[in-house]
Amino acid sequence: MNKPLTQTVPELNTQAWELWHKEREAKAVEATGPTALIGTFWVTASTHDGAEEFPGIPGKWFNSANGLTGEGLPQPYSTTGTIQLQPGDKIDDGEVLLTAIERQGNLAIRAFNRNALSRQTFQGIATFEPSQKWIVPATFEADTKLVDVLSADGRIIPTTTAGWIHFPINGSTYKLQVTDNGSSFSAVFTDASTANGVHRFRNISLGYPDAQGDTFIDFNRTWLPPFAFSEHFLCPTPTKANVLGIAIEAGEKWVEHN
Repeated sequence: MNKPLTQTVPELNTQAWELWHKEREAKAVEATGPTALIGTFWVTASTHDGAEEFPGIPGKWFNSANGLTGEGLPQPYSTTGTIQLQPGDKIDDGEVLLTAIERQGNLAIRAFNRNALSRQTFQGIATFEPSQKWIVPATFEADTKLVDVLSADGRIIPTTTAGWIHFPINGSTYKLQVTDNGSSFSAVFTDASTANGVHRFRNISLGYPDAQGDTFIDFNRTWLPPFAFSEHFLCPTPTKANVLGIAIEAGEKWVEHN
């Protein structure tokens, strides 16, 4: 990629950044925010007789033709004691919310507890001070590929990438492999700032490029994955292509607890 990266970038809006930061912290402690997740439990049973129990959630669970079936559930989860959940369905007793998720044809029950210790002890998200230095020009290079991405729980997930984002920092040009989430590009990456305690991987989102392939990256908006708030999330981790040898000293660092 030999195109010079000289296009102009937006000026840092500190007020907008502070609002973004406050919203991030507020969402972290919502009733079903990432600090409330206490478990993601893969249901392997396929019959009533083999129904499984899981720590911190009521009932017994098994796979059925209608998704996940839960039995022995108290009210208000179910008036009959039995319920069937499809991926995305939710039931809530005011303290613990249960929802079903699907990955590669497998179903899991996920539990969010309003009294989770990680939610009760949450103090905030540590960040670097925002700086104009970390708003950098970038150019998109289309290169669709199917790559193997390791999820936080060790599962390999084949993922389609959209291409590469090239950007300069301190006179050198770097690149990140990005995916298209339907409204913007995003990348999961790690960098040398982890040596100073920054979470082992982070995320960045950026707008689609213009007709010339030009866009920009605002690393001040680098955000922690849900996995940083609860180890029960299944977040994608960086591929080898997205390991940066420099320290991105911008955006969110780590989660703070008391």
